[in-house]
Amino acid sequence: VEAVALSHRSNLMPSAVFVDGDGDARTILTGDTALSRGRRDPSNLLPSPKRYIDHDDVQLAGRAVSLVEVVGSVFTGILERARAQHAGQDPESVTLTHPEGWSVHSVDQLVAAVEHAGVPRDHIRLISEPRAAAIHYAAQQTVTPGEHVAVFDFGGGTLDIAVLEAEEGGNFRVVAAK
Repeated sequence: VEAVALSHRSNLMPSAVFVDGDGDARTILTGDTALSRGRRDPSNLLPSPKRYIDHDDVQLAGRAVSLVEVVGSVFTGILERARAQHAGQDPESVTLTHPEGWSVHSVDQLVAAVEHAGVPRDHIRLISEPRAAAIHYAAQQTVTPGEHVAVFDFGGGTLDIAVLEAEEGGNFRVVAAK
């Protein structure tokens, strides 16, 4: 596993989206470019699309825009950068992490956005963020079945806390999450 350079500076990028126009004439910009355009026209900027993941549409400049299309555009840009760095090859699989407390609809929206970006459903894997963190931790530390791991996920303006119990085979069961 290696990180994909998402900008000329790092493997990080803002998830901001700027939507200009309607229908076939619509242009969707992401990342730093979206933030730059949004400074001049904030009515078309969605700085944090993840906050709207449970909605079907978002309102930008008085018009409804499909959230799947908005979030999908972020994934499209990421996939284009990944292909450019790997001789044009598509990834064999895409693993998506999500907060433990997300609804089924929210997770379905995330999957639909990645499918909108061109990834077939059978190439998409899902895992909650605390389970992914616990599995990563257990790969570096000895965690025996029955032991508990606490995960504190300080995100962009949020804090998610989960307690997980180690199971046989290296998996974890979420015991509590808030």
